[in-house]
Amino acid sequence: MPLVYVLASRLLAGAGIPALPIKGPVSDAYALRQRHSSVDVDVLIAPSDVDAACRIFRSVGFEFATIHEGTRILPEHSVVLEHGQWPCQIDLHWLFPGIFADSQAAFEALYQRTAEVAIAGVGVKAPDFVASLLITALHYLRDAPKRVEELRHLEERVASLSQADRRDFATLAVSVGATYAVQPLLPSCSLGGDVSKRQRRSWDLRVAYADSPLAPLVAVLAGLDRRPSAFWRMFWPSNRALAATHPELRSARTRLRHRLRRLRRGLSNLIGSARGAAPSMPARRPPLQRNARSRQR
Repeated sequence: MPLVYVLASRLLAGAGIPALPIKGPVSDAYALRQRHSSVDVDVLIAPSDVDAACRIFRSVGFEFATIHEGTRILPEHSVVLEHGQWPCQIDLHWLFPGIFADSQAAFEALYQRTAEVAIAGVGVKAPDFVASLLITALHYLRDAPKRVEELRHLEERVASLSQADRRDFATLAVSVGATYAVQPLLPSCSLGGDVSKRQRRSWDLRVAYADSPLAPLVAVLAGLDRRPSAFWRMFWPSNRALAATHPELRSARTRLRHRLRRLRRGLSNLIGSARGAAPSMPARRPPLQRNARSRQR
């Protein structure tokens, strides 16, 4: 996996495309998580460079992976590429969930904060410690209910920050519009920042409904995704999406059978969730504060 991080960084740098490897071995280098193998490669680029970057990866054998046509609580933020001879995917981000500033401006703010990080023994340009802390925090906070241990580790790292680094972290969060999402890590600080009511609600719903089959319905009912076709495509995918995810479905009959099974399963999940399996909306008390209180008991 680290070698693919190096490959991705070298390919993009060779094409003159500014890029930042994120998460994975970068988080390991700064001790922002318990060290473990990553399942994919994450790279952040400017939204203006997405098409060019995809062409670069496709020129060396990567292809687009699963096509997502369903509804989303948070805006689409990445494209996934895979290679038949590499056992991992490249997640090419032009935006990171929890960052609500203009995506181009946010990338430029993060790209101003770089340092060389050793990945697979090779020096790679990556976000500096504070920027990597912000990205790692957003990654874990969006799945807060199931990331208790990871967030506890981050809480300890934040508690050990110098006052200068703490101010630096808060300033960066404001500049990229991530103040609302990272507030649980700095509960005693008033971060300020310009995050709209809609953005706050979308983040809260993403945290609450991350793994729920009701997530698409919630997105529609909350007005976060106003495309009726997107909701329908979740149950009845297009021929293009099926060709990408299930190339074995070659005839109209097999595609119809697959769609009917998917529709039946999806409706069953929705009905089951509506009867009581859906998670409730969390109170806006930072999850890290709750963890700290439980440890004191």
